[in-house]
Amino acid sequence: MQKIKLFATLLTVALCTTVFVSCNTGGCGSANVIEIRNAVNVSDNIVTVGTAISSRIDDENFTVAVGEWTDSGVTLTLSNEIPEAFLRPVLESDFRHFSFSDERANIAVVAAPFWALDRHYNVIGSFLINEIIGNKRYSAAWIYADRRVNITGANEGINVDINLRQGWNILYTHHSLFGDGDVIMTTRRPSGMNFEWTFISGDNSVRTIEIGNIVNLPSDSRITVFNRDLIASANWGSNGAVLELPHTMRSSDLIRVADIFGFGSDALIVSNPNARILNLDDRLMIGAFDINDGELGFFELADNEKGVEVGWIFADRDVDIMGGEPGVIYFELLLNRGWNMVYAYQDVNGVSIFLTQRPSGINLEWNFFPSED
Repeated sequence: MQKIKLFATLLTVALCTTVFVSCNTGGCGSANVIEIRNAVNVSDNIVTVGTAISSRIDDENFTVAVGEWTDSGVTLTLSNEIPEAFLRPVLESDFRHFSFSDERANIAVVAAPFWALDRHYNVIGSFLINEIIGNKRYSAAWIYADRRVNITGANEGINVDINLRQGWNILYTHHSLFGDGDVIMTTRRPSGMNFEWTFISGDNSVRTIEIGNIVNLPSDSRITVFNRDLIASANWGSNGAVLELPHTMRSSDLIRVADIFGFGSDALIVSNPNARILNLDDRLMIGAFDINDGELGFFELADNEKGVEVGWIFADRDVDIMGGEPGVIYFELLLNRGWNMVYAYQDVNGVSIFLTQRPSGINLEWNFFPSED
């Protein structure tokens, strides 16, 4: 399981970081200038873009770059003044299983997406960059070193060839989406990769659930969101129903991510094990009931043709949940504080996939399943 643990930890970094600079195949030392241009699906409400690193001591973050968004994009300059609390000795880092040319080196890795703020300083989304070819994902991350150090070797199916110069460097990773085969990590940019910037809308943090009038229900029906307890309800009308999920959830309804079936174990790694979310076993149900609380049926949002179902998860803070069990289950959940939509499906190999990024090409529609008499 060591491969899964290290792979999932570094995968959190690689998948959650946006990077692109012009550099040769030898890698980029002190490459601290990032230009976000020609991004896909950009919101008109973006004002500021930035990124941060996390402390190895507590939950504090250090903003390493911030810039003003314009019609042509943004240029970010990563700070080379990294506080000691945000540096980690290589011997204590996620690369500790490999060989080092200088064991005195300290590193820091940007472990969150590049966030985008609106004029009210609300996070409205983030920028990601990677490329998927077949079942392979090619991605990149920023890594800072306080001195020159080479990290090399192979361990449990992970092959590392990293040459860091003092300052910021780009780490490229390519691996199978399903955890099989070797994971390659290098500072040499893979040839032929055409990484594309994508803006992931913060609409992923959703409180409103709108159900169109897809079924003929009595006018006095109530539509209810619940798991073990009532969470939200609304009257059924001529246009359907609009449900407003609560801003917060009771602490008794939430559970630490690290305590949920393997989260934080060798099988699955999270960016903040202390984050609390709704237990995935307590799946939200959307039911229809008559005036006497008689059960009329249930609603489900899905792409029936592609077998993709939608669920909702609440998180008390931002947290990334990455990894899984090869051949069985795979999580790529970038949860924002509040409510998040999660897309679930099985791939052609029978692997259960859970994502917060909407799969491309899906067509979601509401289904209603009447209760049996």
